[in-house]
Amino acid sequence: MAGTPIWQQPLSTFTIDDLIQFIEEKIPEHEHLEYKRASYNTQNHKADFDDKFLSTIVAFANGGGGLIIYGIEEDGQSRPKIIEGERPTPKGLRDVQRAINDKCAGQIEPTVHMDTKVLIIPVGYEHAGNQVLLIRVRPGLRPPYNLRGGGIFLRGGKEGDRHASLREIQHLFETQALLGPPQRSPWQLACGDAFVYLQQHIPTHGPFLGVALTPAFPIDPIDLDNEDDHSFKMLCHTVFHEHGGRLRREPDAVGFGWFKEPECNDHYPYARAFNDGSIGMRRRLYPGAPPPDQDHKPYPVNLVGAWGALWDMLKATSRWPWVHCGYEGPLTVHVGLGNLANTYVIIGSKEDFPLPDIEPNRLPGWSKQLEWDHGQRPEVILEAALPALARQLQFGEFAAIKHRLQAETAQRPWEEA
Repeated sequence: MAGTPIWQQPLSTFTIDDLIQFIEEKIPEHEHLEYKRASYNTQNHKADFDDKFLSTIVAFANGGGGLIIYGIEEDGQSRPKIIEGERPTPKGLRDVQRAINDKCAGQIEPTVHMDTKVLIIPVGYEHAGNQVLLIRVRPGLRPPYNLRGGGIFLRGGKEGDRHASLREIQHLFETQALLGPPQRSPWQLACGDAFVYLQQHIPTHGPFLGVALTPAFPIDPIDLDNEDDHSFKMLCHTVFHEHGGRLRREPDAVGFGWFKEPECNDHYPYARAFNDGSIGMRRRLYPGAPPPDQDHKPYPVNLVGAWGALWDMLKATSRWPWVHCGYEGPLTVHVGLGNLANTYVIIGSKEDFPLPDIEPNRLPGWSKQLEWDHGQRPEVILEAALPALARQLQFGEFAAIKHRLQAETAQRPWEEA
C-alpha cells in the first residue's frame, strides 16, 4: 500500500516477513507503535499480560490508537531486535487472543475497541512454532480510559506510557463532554442502519443483508455537496432494485431510502453515508420476492445469491471512503444477514446441488467483522466471512462449493479505487 507506513497496514495482510522488515529497518517505538516481549505464566500456561502491558492499551485508546507487537525483544534504544514469539498454548491460537480480550474486559473501563491477529513463526526461522500477537488499538470514542487500580495513561513519545496529569485528565473529560452521552459515532450509526434486523424475527419478511464499513484509521471529514449527493444516489441505484427512493440530507451525512409511511421505512432498502467515510447499507436478500408463507414454512437462503448480493454491496459501499472521501487505507468491514430464523440453505438450484434435509436455522442473525485492504476485490471478504454463515445454516461443505461461488462474480468488473 503505497504511502502507508508498515505499522499502519491492515492486520489481515501482516506476515512474518513484515515483522522482519521492522527489525531490518530498525523502526523504533513511537506514539503509535509498541513492542512487547512475550511473557508466559508457567503455572496456568497462558500469556501473562501485566499492568504495564495494559497501560499501553489504555494510552493508545486515550490518544490516536496504535499497534502493539507482542513477541518481539527490543535493544536498548526501543528498537526491535529479535522475533522470539511465545510458545503456543495447549488450546491453540485463539487462547492468546481470548486472554487479552478477557484481561482488557476485566481491567479497563470503558470498553476499548481493538483488533488482534496471531502469526506463527514458520519453519526455517529462529523460534519456529512460536506465536506473535498483533494488537491494533483503535482511538477511543469515550475518553478517558482507565486501568483499574492503575490510573489514566497517555503516550509520552520516547518515554512510553505515563500517567496523565490533572490538566490532561480534565481535557479528556472535556472531550467526552463535547461528544455528549446520547451521541453515537458515525460508525455506530452506520452499523445500526445496516443491521436493524440482525436480532429480530419477522415471519412476514425474508432475510435482509447488511454491510457497514469505515476507515480503519480516522480521516478528516469531507464537506458534503450536491456532487456527493448525486454520486451517493447513483451508488445506491447499483444495488437497490426497488423503484423510487429519494435522498435525505443531514448535517454530516446523506441517506437514501423510501420515506413514505413510518411502517414502510425499515422494510425497504436503505443506505446512509457519513462525511468521515463510514457507510451502512441494507437490502432484502430477494428483492421483489413474495413474503414467506403465512403458515411459517422454513424459508430458503441461497448461498450463491447471498454471495452475489453481498459482492455488489461491498463494491458499492467501498467506493464511498476509497473514492469519494479520498481514503487510501484499510477498512473495517461488518457484513451480516438478519431475520434468519426458520431458514435453511440451498446452493443455486436444488437440481444443481441437492442437499439432504436439515433442521431449519433457529438463530435470528449472523454477522462477521473483518479488515479489508485497499484495492482488494470483495471476494477476499466473502471467502473469509461466509464459511461461518454456512456453518450456522448447518452446511459444512463450504470448501466444496467455493469455486461455484467464485464463478458467480469472477467476471464482474472491479475498478481498483
